[in-house]
Amino acid sequence: MSAKKRMSSNVARGDETTPEDPAKIKADKEREAKEQMSAATWNVTALKMLNGGRLIAAPVAKKLARLSRMGPSANGAPRDRARILDLGGQATCDWAWHCATEYPNTKVYTATTRSQRQLSNSNIHGPANHRQVTVNKLTSLPFKDDQFDLISARNLAHILKSCSENGEDEYDACLAECMRILKPGGYLEFNLLDSDIMNAGPLGQAKSVEFGFSLKTRG
Repeated sequence: MSAKKRMSSNVARGDETTPEDPAKIKADKEREAKEQMSAATWNVTALKMLNGGRLIAAPVAKKLARLSRMGPSANGAPRDRARILDLGGQATCDWAWHCATEYPNTKVYTATTRSQRQLSNSNIHGPANHRQVTVNKLTSLPFKDDQFDLISARNLAHILKSCSENGEDEYDACLAECMRILKPGGYLEFNLLDSDIMNAGPLGQAKSVEFGFSLKTRG
């Protein structure tokens, strides 16, 4: 039965509630999708602007682009694809999806903690060459030695602590894991979060001090 007929039946019976308008449902879903994508899109756009229009600043980007243009080997066997790890990134609609789309012959993994996974909609399916891996901590990763050509760690300042509850320096432990799973000659990209604002006015300077105190409190 169509939505229009169901609505007519409800009105005839005097029901208090009427079915949702399909057009409204579609519009609401589109609005929710845009809201979920907007922050990630801004983040990727800003990163590319800082990197001169590139997703990846490291020289390995040239290798990834070359591999993405190559087909199977002469005997038809698939080539060994490069692997990229998005460490601590958002698993949906963010950097890893853009990376997987731009370099289709690579395998892109996003490693997130369980608490991070709860903040994102894991039911959204991305590119076929992207995988999401959930871990308890980023200091213990379920990957083999020498597995990745590139590890991108852009958000560790929001996740790791210099002194965890058990006294562990999570930055040191995470770096050791990165070096273990990184291939010889591979690249590790990461961002440093600095509370100092260059050429700040009175308001900016006050915010800088407040932000620095917050970072110190978080460890």
